[in-house]
Amino acid sequence: MSSLRKNHLAFRPTLGDTTLEDRVVLSTTQAAHVAAASVQAAQALVSPQQLLQVHSTFSQQYQAAYTDLRNFATNQVIDTYNNAGLSPRGRISAQQFNDLMGTISGAVNATALRISAQYNLLPGTTGLTSQLQNSLLGNSRLSLNNQLMAIGTSRSQTASETALLQAINRVINNNQSANYNALANYFRFNNFNAELAAAGVTAAARSAGTVSAAAVRPAATTTNLLQRFMLNRAINQFNNNLGAFSTGLGTVARSTLFGGNTTNPISTDPTVLANFNSSLNNGLGALNFQLGSALSAVPGLNNRAQIFSGLASNLFGNGTTTNPGLVGNLTNLTTTNPTFSAFNSGLTNTFNNSFSSLTSPLFNLVGQTAPLTNPVTSNFTSVFNSPFSNQSFAGGFNTGFGTGFTGLGTVPSNLTNFNTGFSNLTSNFNSSLGLGVPFVA
Repeated sequence: MSSLRKNHLAFRPTLGDTTLEDRVVLSTTQAAHVAAASVQAAQALVSPQQLLQVHSTFSQQYQAAYTDLRNFATNQVIDTYNNAGLSPRGRISAQQFNDLMGTISGAVNATALRISAQYNLLPGTTGLTSQLQNSLLGNSRLSLNNQLMAIGTSRSQTASETALLQAINRVINNNQSANYNALANYFRFNNFNAELAAAGVTAAARSAGTVSAAAVRPAATTTNLLQRFMLNRAINQFNNNLGAFSTGLGTVARSTLFGGNTTNPISTDPTVLANFNSSLNNGLGALNFQLGSALSAVPGLNNRAQIFSGLASNLFGNGTTTNPGLVGNLTNLTTTNPTFSAFNSGLTNTFNNSFSSLTSPLFNLVGQTAPLTNPVTSNFTSVFNSPFSNQSFAGGFNTGFGTGFTGLGTVPSNLTNFNTGFSNLTSNFNSSLGLGVPFVA
């Protein structure tokens, strides 16, 4: 990978544009200038040091996302050659290339979701997120997906395993550099004080609902308003996703377990039950992937691993009747032969009863008590922009094929490779955080 132009990434926070109070009388004396500077500093919502910490963490997470994508693509190329029994000097067929690109495209989609979930934590990132997603997934010939597909038209770039790997890594590296420059410019030129103020953050918030001192390092960061803003965004994002997931799971149940007819009895066909559980697994994977991505981008969290461990326990339980977890309670609903109405009611109750324990570790980070039920029950949003969250993109994959949540729904056969790429990359990331989804039998 070509070296990044570090001299163009100098940190230049914008902390100006803060209006002085009317009672401050400016004069040409040194004392008046000092007083004015003191007032302006007191009104700043985020310090250069705090901003630098966030910038550093986001840069690391950004680079890690592209590293994971590049490693995934490399392994897919190697597996393609091995599975085809080809010599490294051989040329894969057009069909093998298309299957390979389908899998890598799913991983690119997962990478867009990962970074977008992190960008969503920051103020004023609408344009940055849009640029990222267009650069990775868009229709332009310069988007990463289209540049990857264009490799197949070059005989020299597909002449061998090495040539193909070099071509794939080159376009990924170029895309990474371009989007990294956009991220650096966001931190260089964005006025974070103005953005936070526009979002309703005030200096008085430093003394209200502070971040738990045990949860961050150092303890002084409990007054970091940008960090608390990010944590609140992460909580809202998870609540939204959990609400969309629970609603979408009811849609999946109606179409699979009840054959699309709410008057039908629940199916006992093992294949139907397996399809429902597969969708449940995929949805949980996407849910955990977005939360893990978001919290990984919040700097200074001491107990991130503990949060993930507690979340996994509440989701998956320990296989006993005393702690079946959310998943155990959901799968138990399929064993009682309920009507659709009873199943749907049980689904709602299961999510409501699990919400407080599931989200308490998150709410504790901002000094709040988790509500008993999810406050987000409708009007769910996606971190994917509209061009990539509709039925026309990847057959509706990011809409859960009409269920409303990425990962849910029945994957059509023409998107098998895309789904494999998305699921494998998200699963690898989740497992690294202790959020891997054990298959629900």
